[in-house]
Amino acid sequence: MPRSSDQERVQKLQEKRDQLNAQLAAMEARAKQTQKKQDDRRKILLGAMVLNDIATHPELKTYLAARLPGFLVRPEDRKLFSEFMPASAPGSGLAAGTGSHHAPASGLVVGAAAAGPAGTAGHTASDLVTGPPAL
Repeated sequence: MPRSSDQERVQKLQEKRDQLNAQLAAMEARAKQTQKKQDDRRKILLGAMVLNDIATHPELKTYLAARLPGFLVRPEDRKLFSEFMPASAPGSGLAAGTGSHHAPASGLVVGAAAAGPAGTAGHTASDLVTGPPAL
């Protein structure tokens, strides 16, 4: 049978372990929160830069019109970015052939008009490989 002092020592060590685990969990939570804030800030700044550059780089709007329909899945997100969505994109809020969207001059096929392998509708093979336009 363990002595009383051994039991007390075990109990104190367990309490100390629990305290250290709580401190560690708090530190990890703070680090995760800081990382999320930095990630959110990066997204905001990058979005601000893209929105600013759209006025001077029309090919950027063409790129967004090609990429957004496949990226935005929630109707409320599609509505938020409707000015950058092609008229034929499902959920863009515009009927085909209406609105102020113009066909891209680059020959880029957007929307559901081009059929291809899963995930590539509306894109040509070279669009999927080359990525965003050089600015």
